Amino acid sequence: MGKHNDGALFESLKLMNESLSAVQERLYAKDADKGIPQIFIVGPPRSGKVLTNSILCHCLDIGYINNIVNRFWHAPLFGIYLSNDVLPKGRDMSFSSRYGMTPEVWGPGEYPYFWFRWFGGYDDPIPEDRIDWEGLCGLLNQMGHAFGRPIVHQSLAAFNHLRGMARRLENTLFIRLHRNPVDNALSILKMRKDYHGDREKWHSVRPSNYEQVKGRGWAGQIAGQLHGIRTDLDSQLAGLEVIDVAYPDVCARPGDLVDAVSQWLRHRGYPVGSLQPAPEPFTPSVYPDTEDRRRILSRLGEFFPGLEDDQGRD
Repeated sequence: MGKHNDGALFESLKLMNESLSAVQERLYAKDADKGIPQIFIVGPPRSGKVLTNSILCHCLDIGYINNIVNRFWHAPLFGIYLSNDVLPKGRDMSFSSRYGMTPEVWGPGEYPYFWFRWFGGYDDPIPEDRIDWEGLCGLLNQMGHAFGRPIVHQSLAAFNHLRGMARRLENTLFIRLHRNPVDNALSILKMRKDYHGDREKWHSVRPSNYEQVKGRGWAGQIAGQLHGIRTDLDSQLAGLEVIDVAYPDVCARPGDLVDAVSQWLRHRGYPVGSLQPAPEPFTPSVYPDTEDRRRILSRLGEFFPGLEDDQGRD
């Protein structure tokens, strides 16, 4: 929601969501296709998920959570039908974002309040055996029906339950992003300072090793967070349908990713149309050689033996 989170606009949106949530099931279709693919872009914080999402939504005629739907976190079907009605079919993405938020109305978003509703927040996660899986997966299928085509999601809030969703949804694909750990860690550090004004303040996902690393200094925390996320993703995604892609490759050859996803959808029996050609290559974000970089590299070496600092050129 950005700068309006604590203001009157947010309170109005909250009231709207509470009201629409009570009647949303009237929009449910009895014949919703449970096989419509659900695509999840996953990876550590600051690993290129928004850029990846923007590229796919720019090029392929797929459903996604734009900045209209993002306002309907308790009633996504209303948001989807509204955006289908008012937004143009073409999507001229800016390919810019700030910590998961995009500037244009058709830009993709992380949909945090939606996922927090079903899975809880980072500080108060809902245990897997208490999640309303039937309600969530039924709603995701209804969202696929409302879009009438496969959906792509990006959500750090869903991090701990990717395998649970794959078990309960009929057609899932995971796009796993990899970024040079040093630049990834420095980007997380910048996010900590921008959000909290404090490099020691934990931000975002708590992987399974959280209790072991939370007491360390900022560099050790971030290094441990990245290692924990990678380890947890390896466990969660083992044996599932996964496309692995490196952040520099997304930047250098965005069309390769578009082709890979398009081919997967075609093989699953859900081909999608092309909206426009892949964008020109992007310049990957990297961080200069500083004391923070050297400190990060030292702590990452404890978790990633043999890691070399290649200044972001994976």
